[in-house]
Amino acid sequence: MPAPPAPVDDPLRPVNINYVYGFSSMEPQDWLPQPLYVALMLVILPTAIFLPTHLLLSRLFTVAGLDGRRTGQGASQVPLRPEYPNGGS
Repeated sequence: MPAPPAPVDDPLRPVNINYVYGFSSMEPQDWLPQPLYVALMLVILPTAIFLPTHLLLSRLFTVAGLDGRRTGQGASQVPLRPEYPNGGS
């Protein structure tokens, strides 16, 4: 996708997909060099946005008995791997 702004002959053409050129659809950001901006986005988004969101949602919506660590009072005790008699698989 091209950098903003959209071409004059095709004003509805999508530009700046995933905010690689900044948060504006009118002009690219110019306060940082573009490679540094993208590198910071690759570091800041996962550590400051995605990881805290993942941790919060993991605490709010636990799955009981899924991996053995989150078994609670009403958790299902169904084994993940079935045990076969006579050692069969």
